[in-house]
Amino acid sequence: MKISIILGTRPEIIKMSPIIRECENQELNYFILHTGQHYSYNLDKIFFEELELPAAKYNLDVGSGTHAEETGKMLIGIEKILNDEKPDIILVEGDTNTVLAGALAAVKLGIKVGHVEAGLRSYDRGMPEEINRVLADHVSDYLFAPTLFLFHKKKTCAKRKNCRFFGKAFFLKERFVLTDSGGVQEETCILKVPCVTLRDNTERPETLEVGSNILAGVNQDKILEGVKIMLSKERNWRNLFGDGKAGERIAEILI
Repeated sequence: MKISIILGTRPEIIKMSPIIRECENQELNYFILHTGQHYSYNLDKIFFEELELPAAKYNLDVGSGTHAEETGKMLIGIEKILNDEKPDIILVEGDTNTVLAGALAAVKLGIKVGHVEAGLRSYDRGMPEEINRVLADHVSDYLFAPTLFLFHKKKTCAKRKNCRFFGKAFFLKERFVLTDSGGVQEETCILKVPCVTLRDNTERPETLEVGSNILAGVNQDKILEGVKIMLSKERNWRNLFGDGKAGERIAEILI
């Protein structure tokens, strides 16, 4: 079996790192394809260094551009590499243009697609990320969901605990965090830091249910009210996002 791990942004590097480590530990036949969607040192190389990850075998260096420009360049570059390498399966993570391009290029070449962080929905088609995650899910063969379910679309759904875990230690010292990032909503929940999300919706509704997060939109008064609520919040909510063994489980399923 040959695996292609396709990534391109800071969150993808962080969240794919346990899978990359497991591929290394089990000496699996794999390679990393980096689209270059994030390309500055602070959003890219520093994470490979600090997480002690092997360098990408390929980097498309697509850089910035419109959604069409980015995705088009990625599709062209990814298709050429997949044609040359002929992997059995590609893995993409999340909801970026890299995910959409990787999934589309692979499925049209008859290569299986595994989507890590599948199944999330904000139900807001005004978000480009929502479009990407919906389309990636629909063309994927394996959906690795950040909930209690991990399943193959063509097989019976099977319960699997704690599909992935990640976090950033610098949140540990904070009294609260203001964000519009879905990933940060998860990380603050894991690290017991109150979160105020500057959006009217979230694809991580479980953070609202356990009380680690509150939606404040972009209204100043609502934001201040949300901060006051979360500053007095007890940090005793449940962590719903994993036990650190996601990479192992995904590798087991692929093997």
